[in-house]
Amino acid sequence: MDIPVAIIMGIFSACLGGIIRDVIVNDVPVVFQRDIYITASLLGAMSYCLLFAYTPLSEGYALVIGGALTFIIRALAITRKFSIPAHKGLD
Repeated sequence: MDIPVAIIMGIFSACLGGIIRDVIVNDVPVVFQRDIYITASLLGAMSYCLLFAYTPLSEGYALVIGGALTFIIRALAITRKFSIPAHKGLD
């Protein structure tokens, strides 16, 4: 699979899964707020693809590292109140 396609599929999976979860519980989707959500999934997907394609690591190790990086970025964003700039219409 081509690396850009894999990265886009990883981001779509994370975002659409989160949107479905939030809609089911009747909440505003996290993706549409100022939280770091898509950025974390982008960096995690990129790290997985790059580690798997360009290092001698096995797929399992690359998957664990990419997932851990995503979790750490998201956890730091939540605990340290990191956010990204929002569109003026969303403030």
